Amino acid sequence: MRPEHLDGQGKVAFEFLISYASDYGGTPTAGVLFGKTGIKIQEVQEPPTFFADEVLNRALHKDLRDGGIEFSKFLDEAKPQEALDHMETMMRAVRRTHRQSRAKISSVPMLFKEVLEYYDKIKSGERGILTPWKTINDETLGFWPEDLALFVARVGIGKCVHEDTEIVDPVTGVPRTIREMCEDWTDPTPLVTSWDPAKGIIAERVSAKINTGIKECLKIVLGTGREVVVTPEHPFITPDGWRRADELEAGRTVGVPAKMPFPQEPEFLRPEEVDLLALVLAEGTTTGHHTGFSTADPTILDIACRVAGEYGCAVKHRENYDYDYDFVRESTSGHNPINTCLRKHGVLGVLAKHKTLPEAIYRLSEKQLLRFLGVFWMCDGTINKSAGPAVTLASEDLVRQLQSILLRVGVQSTVKEKPARCAGKTSRAWRLCVLSDSLLAFARLNLWGEKDARLASLLTKQRNPNYGSPRVSDELVDKIKSLSKSGAGRWCGGKHEQVAEMLGWEKFETCNLFGKNNALQMTAFIAFCAVYGVEDEFRWLWDSELLWDEVVEVQPAGPCKIYDLTVPATSCFVANDVVVHNTWCAAILSHKAWVDGNKVLFATTEISKMRIAMRFCALHFNLPYKDVRTAKLDAFVEKKWRDGIQDILTAEGLYVIGGDFDFRPENYENAIEEVQDEEDYEEGKILSVFDGAYLLRTEGKNRIERAANAFDELKRICKRTGVPNVVTMQFNREVKANQAESVSTEKIALTDVASWNADLIYALIQTEDMKSDKRMIFKPLKTREYVGEELEMLWDLDNMKFEELEKEGGGYGAEENPFDSGIDPGASDDAPF
Repeated sequence: MRPEHLDGQGKVAFEFLISYASDYGGTPTAGVLFGKTGIKIQEVQEPPTFFADEVLNRALHKDLRDGGIEFSKFLDEAKPQEALDHMETMMRAVRRTHRQSRAKISSVPMLFKEVLEYYDKIKSGERGILTPWKTINDETLGFWPEDLALFVARVGIGKCVHEDTEIVDPVTGVPRTIREMCEDWTDPTPLVTSWDPAKGIIAERVSAKINTGIKECLKIVLGTGREVVVTPEHPFITPDGWRRADELEAGRTVGVPAKMPFPQEPEFLRPEEVDLLALVLAEGTTTGHHTGFSTADPTILDIACRVAGEYGCAVKHRENYDYDYDFVRESTSGHNPINTCLRKHGVLGVLAKHKTLPEAIYRLSEKQLLRFLGVFWMCDGTINKSAGPAVTLASEDLVRQLQSILLRVGVQSTVKEKPARCAGKTSRAWRLCVLSDSLLAFARLNLWGEKDARLASLLTKQRNPNYGSPRVSDELVDKIKSLSKSGAGRWCGGKHEQVAEMLGWEKFETCNLFGKNNALQMTAFIAFCAVYGVEDEFRWLWDSELLWDEVVEVQPAGPCKIYDLTVPATSCFVANDVVVHNTWCAAILSHKAWVDGNKVLFATTEISKMRIAMRFCALHFNLPYKDVRTAKLDAFVEKKWRDGIQDILTAEGLYVIGGDFDFRPENYENAIEEVQDEEDYEEGKILSVFDGAYLLRTEGKNRIERAANAFDELKRICKRTGVPNVVTMQFNREVKANQAESVSTEKIALTDVASWNADLIYALIQTEDMKSDKRMIFKPLKTREYVGEELEMLWDLDNMKFEELEKEGGGYGAEENPFDSGIDPGASDDAPF
């Protein structure tokens, strides 16, 4: 029933009754109705709430019925997903409207009784849900029902790259842009090629795809000619660990794959099809009125004739040209079968400067790809007696694609623009040169004739690596030098002699480990690590399938459309053949609340449930997370850990929802209600933690509006469920690594609504100096009922210690902390969250 079904005074009265009931949750008296509308009615005998309830129930019925009609339309059109989306949106809107409309007015003096009850609880020592840190507990008295607490860290884990950045599908071998991957919802968790220090280049599954909008970017140009456009906070792997893009300088080195895997599910082409594509892409022409090629190599001519015969065609020499040939059909009617094949692969009619590799080449097995590359190189490649293998092409795309697929056979190369001259004219061209360290791998292409002889000659010569040594920082140089000193500070000559003996040298000094620009001399460094027993610490520098590529230039790229992928297992993925990087505070808070006897719901949109469970497992059993993740626990420790897990498998009260990128506020609220019972509600013994809540899926015109709506919904959920929520968030890029004073609520990423809705906000601050000292500052940015005190934490990811440090002038130390649960979170490469 709606006012539009009435007219005259009935409509006016009805509209006023609905408005009054919505605002005040009750029914106006006849006097109020007359005073506001001039309409007189007789007093009714029913309770005053009866009519208001009836009005609201009818309105609710109408809203649900109208929504159901639209829901049915989608089902009639066989669109179940659209129907489900509509139903979720409709139910949230109806719930919000009708729950708010039933709010009741409360008498303030009547609430004084609750104030006394609260006071008595606090006086008797009762607290809300506590954190592991005393100062925060003293200030907040714990997390109380309906609280929304926000913990914010500096942006430092983003992996945002330009929308055209290519990611290789490890299953098919075909590269796709990150935009295509993020917008393809047929596979919400695809595999990507990733890197792990222990396992090297591997395939890992994406847990989240993120459209991060338009951002200011940097273009990183490397010595091999690779380029990648990223956001300033985007991390790269360096010999000193992960470093932000805006911290890179020309002359430093970053890790790129030394080798890429072949597709897990290769597809096979007919042998003649492989040869045809190699021939046409290298020396062929498919424009104009003929399809042909040029060659002076009789073996290539024989291959072409064999290919033509398999397709029912012939090779015909072009008159007035010494080395030009055409593919012609033998029949006098019908299409040229070779043209049909080339058209299928998108090669027919393409000019030389626009040539690209067909998708089928990326899908080839190892054997067929080696054949393709060998024929291609015999057609258009060179083997210089001094410079080695090279190829020059008019198509930049094709040259860079060759550089990428050569990685599958372990061949590293450089790409540079090199103008080409022909018939007195200069045109743009790009040259690919194979690095000397890759000559042995390149020999697998099985060349023949003069080129094979030149390659064999190069292989007999002693080669010095011309690229790829890691350049380390002064800090890492000092660390390595300190290893060679005894406890008394004297040089350990005996061990130096052992290093020299391993190398076959007369004498060894630590300075022999470093060349120009602190480049590690890897042969000497490997021997040094073996003698000093630090191979496990540094092995990844030489044995992790990485080549150390020099940063040539870091330049502004302007605002660009950006996408991101979350790879929880390794926190990085390979983009444009460059390795680019990827939640502990939330987990620490959750685990503390659980061991104190509270129910805890942990939610995340990015990380899989298993990975979250792994973090909690490391926390609960006080184990190094990296040893749990990489399965390197000591045998005795592992046995105790396995026994401990058996004892706790049936424990309840700690729940997780995660790994679902398409997660909506109503899903989150339903999950809270699912784990909440009446006793939890009355006693306030439940905590909900949302890691990265800005990724909640809400409506909105853009990501800023959607993030604002997400925090509005979170606050409503706090009020409706009565459950305190702890939420993690990031600062925007205006917060600098070494400028703690730049931290403020205005710098919280995406939306001001987060700080408006939060009851308390803590910033996690760590400058570079603090990082080296393993310290972290928790700075209160917003407190509603107290003056927050800044506190300093030990944030030691190596030793898994996250304790509040003693204040100057007294106070307490970590051992005296009455709220210390004895938890030692595991180490991780993650940011504080």
